[in-house]
Amino acid sequence: MTKVKKIISSAFDVIKCEDKVDALGVDRMGYRDLQFVVRFGSRFKGPRYDKLKGLNCEIQVRNALQDAWSIISHRLVYKNESSIPDKLKRDFNNVTSLLEIAQGVFENIREKRLQYLKDIAELKDKPEDFYLNQ
Repeated sequence: MTKVKKIISSAFDVIKCEDKVDALGVDRMGYRDLQFVVRFGSRFKGPRYDKLKGLNCEIQVRNALQDAWSIISHRLVYKNESSIPDKLKRDFNNVTSLLEIAQGVFENIREKRLQYLKDIAELKDKPEDFYLNQ
């Protein structure tokens, strides 16, 4: 998400950036996303942007798993929270925890894969080292 943060920061004037991980704290589980409040910066000029100057816009950044969970949770819980029994809320929160754990595992796998590809690239010029490391 660091790359996305840089892209958004370079394209817009960022009024506010909220990382939902920080909002959750250490004792709560939930999906993670970044939420930006932005507006067009000075580089957006001309009649096309005149009516938009000074207007704020929200950008939510999340991965596919986070987005799916957000849609499901919004439909199942957010709109009807008062009508959901506590047992079902607990079940829902348990699934939320599992999804956060799954996201961490996916990120770990991604990092290990990138490191593996880097290691292979470094060893391709030294085939004798490649075979010794197996």
